[in-house]
Amino acid sequence: MMKVMKMTLELEKEKREEDEEK
Repeated sequence: MMKVMKMTLELEKEKREEDEEK
């Protein structure tokens, strides 16, 4: 369960960074 949460957080972070670049 913790692994999934960590993966989700990583994805959210990546998405946010991509949005900032645009």
